[in-house]
Amino acid sequence: MRGDGILAPDMHTSLGALLALVAAAAAFAPSRRAAAPRRRRATALRVAPSDARIYGGLAGLGLIVLNRIFVAGELAYGDQSQADLLAVAATVGLVLDGLSMADIEAREAEVVELKGVKGRGVSKELAGDALAGATWASETILESCAPVKAVFLWHEGSTILRLGVLGKANAVDADAVTFREALAKAGGAATYVPDLQAVPARVDFSYLPRNTQSALIQPFGDGAGAVVVGCDRKRALVPRDVAWIKGAAARLGDRLNGA
Repeated sequence: MRGDGILAPDMHTSLGALLALVAAAAAFAPSRRAAAPRRRRATALRVAPSDARIYGGLAGLGLIVLNRIFVAGELAYGDQSQADLLAVAATVGLVLDGLSMADIEAREAEVVELKGVKGRGVSKELAGDALAGATWASETILESCAPVKAVFLWHEGSTILRLGVLGKANAVDADAVTFREALAKAGGAATYVPDLQAVPARVDFSYLPRNTQSALIQPFGDGAGAVVVGCDRKRALVPRDVAWIKGAAARLGDRLNGA
């Protein structure tokens, strides 16, 4: 510190470098993105990670401006510019990261309450091991895949079980183009409609609640049967969910074939 109260150039350089280092560490640290919310929760006052990064970046930019105006003193132009450029880049990166997180959080929060009747329907022809297997498959999918709110099981020309939030129709529309094409897929691959409300295929799912956001058809038993699920969010199913539904469908097919 000089007698006139102005920071010495070497001390000011250290201050600028320290500010740049802190901002860079915050900007490029791994982002902790919370898991997708599975259901609506009560609103609470809290600071989201995205907000903290945005505010932190803006605060860093403000400090850089104040540092440049009031503390720069008689530093060499080249030294000060290099420190400022590094600090500005780091804080801008922090703001952009926060904005990207805010966009992801907004997309993940789009959960819709399905308009239907919650219930369960079982075919009279289903009994014994077949009934136990169908019950296990439908309940397991609902419990393990939180976005799934409706499950329909179809086998050999008829709907054998339905569970969850149900639409107006009581049975899978086996004549629908989407359903027939799903059964015809080689290798039992699933047919996934990530945004059901945006495509004409929504008319093929009249048995699901009319505001179902996404749907999946998983064939089993070489096309002899299928599991159909409806979800309360667009793009709701992650690979783990799809794999779980496929595994449950395959096991159901084995139970039904052995019945």
